[in-house]
Amino acid sequence: MLEHSATAVVQEKDMSTSSALLSSTLAFALCVSADASPQGQYTFTDLGDLGVGGTIEPQAINNAGTAVGRVPFGSGQRPFIWTSSQGMIVLPGVNLFATPLGINDDGDVVGFTGVFPREAFRWSNGALDSLGFLPGDTGSRATAILGDGTVVGNSGDDFGSTALANTDVFIDSGGGLQLAIAGASVFGASPNGMLTGDRDNEAFLRAGGQLIELGIPGGFDRSAGADVNDSGLVVGRSFSLSGFSTPGSSQAYTWSAGAPSVIPVADSEGVAVNAHGLVLGNSDSLGPFLFDANTGAVVALNSIQSIPGGAQITAVTDINDRGQILGQYRLGPQALQRAFILDPTPISQSFCVATPNSLGQTASIAATGSRSVAANQVILQAQGVPNGAGIFFFGTQSAQVPLGNGNRCVGGSLTRLGPVVNTTGNVATLRFDVQSSGILAGQTRFFQLWYRDAAAGGAFFNLTDGASIDFVQ
Repeated sequence: MLEHSATAVVQEKDMSTSSALLSSTLAFALCVSADASPQGQYTFTDLGDLGVGGTIEPQAINNAGTAVGRVPFGSGQRPFIWTSSQGMIVLPGVNLFATPLGINDDGDVVGFTGVFPREAFRWSNGALDSLGFLPGDTGSRATAILGDGTVVGNSGDDFGSTALANTDVFIDSGGGLQLAIAGASVFGASPNGMLTGDRDNEAFLRAGGQLIELGIPGGFDRSAGADVNDSGLVVGRSFSLSGFSTPGSSQAYTWSAGAPSVIPVADSEGVAVNAHGLVLGNSDSLGPFLFDANTGAVVALNSIQSIPGGAQITAVTDINDRGQILGQYRLGPQALQRAFILDPTPISQSFCVATPNSLGQTASIAATGSRSVAANQVILQAQGVPNGAGIFFFGTQSAQVPLGNGNRCVGGSLTRLGPVVNTTGNVATLRFDVQSSGILAGQTRFFQLWYRDAAAGGAFFNLTDGASIDFVQ
């Protein structure tokens, strides 16, 4: 998932808030009926803290589930990186006042330093690269890093406030900052290089070098794109200058092929979208929500199930292609804002045996979303897969037959799913259209991923284990 800030007004997702430190760590399941949520059930994980007090502000999450953000406290702050294996630590080798804003699937991080003049940076494997400014400017912020390592961001006048003034959009592919869009601000980017933000108070999409103005729908004063996926689906909002907190002053939208479509949540903003059309947003009326652009389903995240201890999700910031949701919550009105990840719980059952690949791992497959044919919300995801090409397929029976460097776990009538997928960050995902497959309620189907593994030698390909889904009405 690519990194962005929510809107032109809330630049670089600045969510500072004062509260008191909570030291406990939570991990528990949030459950809903399969028909109610675009992503079914979840596990809720608190990301911990750095032991310095202050609110925790998560910014972005990649497909490996690695999250970055910052922890302001008193007169200082700390940049952090979080993984499931090591928890939250200070991002090493970076100025302690820095703000990470984005992370790609290779684990490269971008953001801006916190010492005036604030400057865009790229961080990779512990090495920090300061990116400078465009000519004549005094500040810069890197807001996103693409799948190929290209950095995008904003350069302009830094007067010491949260946002830059008089901004231009830059791109840095390794040879220094280059002007990409004059008089604009970029807030989101897709892995394949599409950009969105605002220019002259109007949302835009930049694709293939072409700048597309998206208009200002709903009779508002201005609009801004917050994020875009590889299909060119833009999410953001149209809003009035009276401000987001005034009822009726902000409305979340998606734009597809340049045409706007309202997200049916009042007083809202769209902030993030993943490859499968799952959209995150925040709303004064509904609170943080998840919207499925494919089906139109909306879920208030706080209604999934009450969180023990009276916790309340207060904001969401990012979603990756696995459907993991990054955001903030608090335990009571005066409590500390902490960071969490909602991780979709598999709706599938694992079977069969995978063999080790060139990563030294046995690749696994699972499905999340809903088993309901009517809901039509299944995301297939494979992990522990060498980066490269792969093909998802399914069958009517299970099997365990040697094939290539592994085992074919699927038998009966076989169906290939969609185009070849490109594995990044050792993760491959695909949205499965249940209804067009002809699958009926009461049937079980068996899924697997075939993938190239040239580094392993032998047959130069392997397969995951299997995942079965028992479909219901």
